[in-house]
Amino acid sequence: MKEATLQAVKRAMPGHGRARIHEKLLSYLGIDDQSEVEVSTKAGATLTLTVFADTVVEEGTIRISSEDLEKLNIPDGGEVDVRRKIPLDEQILAAAESTAGQIKE
Repeated sequence: MKEATLQAVKRAMPGHGRARIHEKLLSYLGIDDQSEVEVSTKAGATLTLTVFADTVVEEGTIRISSEDLEKLNIPDGGEVDVRRKIPLDEQILAAAESTAGQIKE
């Protein structure tokens, strides 16, 4: 699973759990437009956001609301790690496959 370290820049409009990234990052992260991602800091704070592709956003940044910056406890321009959020059905399937492998052993 790929991860990108981006600069978190404050959005002009309230986000309400939404973020904007450059459209080129969608394929790098292996996600589609309006997918959920996990945004985390080096201190361990994590937040799930829905990302929207935007060609106006610089490639090395993620635009998030001031409320989300506060939840992550980082300043405007702080670094965050962004990765695809694994959907629940994929998590269950992986756990089932792991359990089946252990049972076979």
